[in-house]
Amino acid sequence: MKMRKLTGMTLIEVLAALAIVSMLTVAALRVATRLSRTGAFIRRRGEASALEIGLENLLASDILHADRYVNTRGGLSLETHASLEAATLEVRHIPGRVTYEVRTIDGRMWLVRVQQVGNGPQHAELICAGVSGVNLIGGGKRSFAGGRAAWRAAPSPTMVRVQFADPARPELRLQFRRK
Repeated sequence: MKMRKLTGMTLIEVLAALAIVSMLTVAALRVATRLSRTGAFIRRRGEASALEIGLENLLASDILHADRYVNTRGGLSLETHASLEAATLEVRHIPGRVTYEVRTIDGRMWLVRVQQVGNGPQHAELICAGVSGVNLIGGGKRSFAGGRAAWRAAPSPTMVRVQFADPARPELRLQFRRK
């Protein structure tokens, strides 16, 4: 009787192939996880950058038109020779006072911009969440009158520091130079 030669794979060969496929699957899952985490980080960073750009543009508009300033507790007040139209946010060359202050709303810290033109009503708007402080840096030593910070001429260049409630997020320093 003749014996036929069987063709096929042994059990060891099947297990070895299965082990290789498993290792490749694990490697592919690790790469996919890292890519999704990186993508989420980039999206969050992009959103943060967009907020920072908007905040920088708003501060630039106010600070570059400021004549005097005073740092307040966690905020900043400016006397400007230009203000924003409340409905359109267009710059108008009408003197006013702008205050950036931190307020807690529903347990979350917000940077709020309050503008008052002349004796008119105040207009307040939420600017950015998660801000714990904003102040103007420079212009020499602080001077106090009657226990309160005194109004001072706005320096040029002007450096503004924005601090965030999240300790992992570094503070933002913005510099503005008058022409």
